[in-house]
Amino acid sequence: MPDNGMTENGVSEDPDHAAGEDTDEAVDDNGEFAFDYWENPQDISELVELFKHLKFDISTGDHISSIVYRFEGEETASGVETSKVTMETYFNGQLDMSLTTWVDDNGNTVQIAIDDEMMPAELASMMTQPVFSLVFMPFNLVSAYDPEAVLGGTHPHVKVESKGTSSGTFGDLSGTIYESVISVTDQNREYKVAWHIGDFGNLQMMTLYETLDVSANDYVRYELSTVELR
Repeated sequence: MPDNGMTENGVSEDPDHAAGEDTDEAVDDNGEFAFDYWENPQDISELVELFKHLKFDISTGDHISSIVYRFEGEETASGVETSKVTMETYFNGQLDMSLTTWVDDNGNTVQIAIDDEMMPAELASMMTQPVFSLVFMPFNLVSAYDPEAVLGGTHPHVKVESKGTSSGTFGDLSGTIYESVISVTDQNREYKVAWHIGDFGNLQMMTLYETLDVSANDYVRYELSTVELR
């Protein structure tokens, strides 16, 4: 592979932002990360409002999976104005399942299709919940730690080590990536997690979550590869 200065998944080393050096793009007067444009959606309504396209790659031991989210537009379904959303799961590069859901303004599922086959409305919750759980897993992992407290140094069970910054491109968006390793003490158990937060100007979000120094059974890596805003 030619050396183009890029690492995997679009992250490149920035010679102006070497490891261990801070930039002032998203750092406040106290030298702490400023969450001015932080987004970490917790329900389908927030996801629909923010994003047109998302893709996360997931590694767990020997398995590599991907989660793809796409906003397909607005449609009338069963007499209700809805947003049409497609979510796909891939396993080792092969499409595993495609789920299309039509959701109203309150995030309620009006109708669904799995692999292009329409399903009964009464099965909507049962069929969509497992896929929704996968889509929101990267966001839930972040929210579980209270990122403002973590990066602000006030979380009682977490220590943060800054690893500097790099530049990254994820589909249509490019920005500065703030890299950290957090050490967590939880119920007499200690572990480390790599955190990367992307600052894209009008959007800040987690771009990488990776468990460190763990067994193969406990290893997980979520990495953002594509993001497109509405």
